[in-house]
Amino acid sequence: MGNQDIPLHEKYEVIKFSQICENGIVDNRDGTRSITFFPEDRTYRKVFVISPATDPAALAALELYSRMCYPKLREELKGWLKGIQMQGVKLSRTGQLNLPMAMKHLLDTVLSMRGE
Repeated sequence: MGNQDIPLHEKYEVIKFSQICENGIVDNRDGTRSITFFPEDRTYRKVFVISPATDPAALAALELYSRMCYPKLREELKGWLKGIQMQGVKLSRTGQLNLPMAMKHLLDTVLSMRGE
């Protein structure tokens, strides 16, 4: 099975460092606890996490990203985005800060399409 045949799936679990105690125990939002292991030889890659359900800039970024993906992933991302759009974006603090810039960008885009 090639990478293009693998459906959109959960590949990573993102945990805020503030949730991890010194002993590796994570306090989960649902009140449970889990243990996180950090092997000595672990290789860290920097990632940037966005939340399209709470940030209009992230929603726009993921929409743009989906247009550049291979067809199967593009369709799965479009389905996910459609679900978010139907539920409505519930703004986080970052989403509230990004909203004015997202609205300005949207207005600039519409005006440029109209030739204004």
